[in-house]
Amino acid sequence: MTDRQEYSPNTFFGKYERLIRDQLGKQLNGFSKLLSDIGMQCMTKLMNIEPTETGLTVKDLLQCDSKKRRQTLSAILYDDALWRLEAAYLMVSIGLLNVAYANLRTSLETLINAFIIERVDSEARKFLESGKVNQKLIEKYITPEYDQLLKQMKQKFSDWGVHTKFESVQLTSLFGPGRFNRIVAEAPKVSRELKLPDGFTDAAKICIQQGGNVGILFMFLSSVGVASQGM
Repeated sequence: MTDRQEYSPNTFFGKYERLIRDQLGKQLNGFSKLLSDIGMQCMTKLMNIEPTETGLTVKDLLQCDSKKRRQTLSAILYDDALWRLEAAYLMVSIGLLNVAYANLRTSLETLINAFIIERVDSEARKFLESGKVNQKLIEKYITPEYDQLLKQMKQKFSDWGVHTKFESVQLTSLFGPGRFNRIVAEAPKVSRELKLPDGFTDAAKICIQQGGNVGILFMFLSSVGVASQGM
C-alpha cells in the first residue's frame, strides 16, 4: 500500500507527520486500510436506511416501527464510531497519542452502543430519550472471555487518554499537545529542529495496535447477524 500523507507537508502538523511516517509508515498504512474496510461496512448499513424527504428527528424514530428504529439508529452510531476511530488515526499520525486514546475509548463505547441498539429496541428508545445505553447487555451476545477483554480495553483507554490519572498525565507530557509550539497556529515561535521524543516510536506502535484491536472488533460486531425481532 502506498504511503499516504494525511496533512500537507508544508504545515506544522505535516512536518511532524512526515517524521512519524518515516518510522511507522507501514503500521499507519495498515490502520488506514482497516478504516477503509470498516467504512464500506458502515456505508452499506447507511444505504439500507429508508430515505426521508426531511431530516430524521427523535420524534420520528420514537414513532416508527422497531426494526426501522433499531436499523436507523445503529447505522448512525456505527458511522459515528468510525469517525472517532478515524480521528484516533489522525491524532497518531501527528503524534498526539493521548488524544488518540481518548478517541479510541469513545469509539469503542459508541460501537458497543450501536451493537446493542441494533438488537434491543428498549435500549434504542432509552438512548433517544436519555442518551444512555446499558452496555452490560453485550454480555448476552459475546463470550465471557471476550467481555472481559472489552472491559480491559475500556479501562486502558480511560487510564491513558481520558481521566486525570497519572498514566494520562504522563502520556500528555511525553506525547501530547504540550509538546507542540503554538499548536493551533501550526507555526512555532522559534525555528527549531523537529524531532520525535525519546520512546515515541514504541509508544505509538502500542497505540496503533490498540486502534487495530478496536478496528478488528468493529469489523466483527458490525457483521454479526441480527434477529428479526428486537426486545
